[in-house]
Amino acid sequence: MKASETIIKRIKEFEGFSAKPYRDSAGVLTIGYGTTRDADKYNSISKIQADLLLRRDLAQFEATLNNYIAARGYELTQNQYDALLSFLYNVGSIKSGSNLDAAIRQGKPKVVAANLEKYVYAGGQKLAGLVKRRKYEAYLFATSPSDIIGAILAGVGFLQF
Repeated sequence: MKASETIIKRIKEFEGFSAKPYRDSAGVLTIGYGTTRDADKYNSISKIQADLLLRRDLAQFEATLNNYIAARGYELTQNQYDALLSFLYNVGSIKSGSNLDAAIRQGKPKVVAANLEKYVYAGGQKLAGLVKRRKYEAYLFATSPSDIIGAILAGVGFLQF
C-alpha cells in the first residue's frame, strides 16, 4: 500500500512548514514538513524541496509499515493504513508488544484508536498539536472510507480536530 494524497496533505498541515532547520519540541533538528533525516544538511529549503523530502521519508515509512502488516498477516483499509503511516512519520515506530501493536493484532479498530490517542507527549509535555493529530489518526483508523466521505458531504466537523 501507499500513502493517499489526502494523508500527505494532512501530514503537511500537522507538521507545518519551516524553510530553515529548527529544534522540535523533543529537541530533534527538523526542516520542511517534519523531515529529521539529514536536516542538518540544509540551511534553507523551498516548499517544493520540502515536499520531495517528505515523500522520500514517507516511502521509507511505507516500506516499514508494509513489512509490519505483511509479517503479521494484517489487512488494513486505506484509512487505517494512512492513520498508521501518519503516526509512524511522527513517532518513528510501532513497538512490538506494545498495547498499540496488540490492539492492531487483535483487529479491534476502536481499541487501536484509543491507543493512538495516548501518544500526545513530546519532551515530557502534553502538546495540543499532538492531541489534535492523534484524534484525527484515531478517527481515521476507526472509520470506514465511506463514513468519512459521508461525513464530508454532510459537513460533519471531523476535520476540525
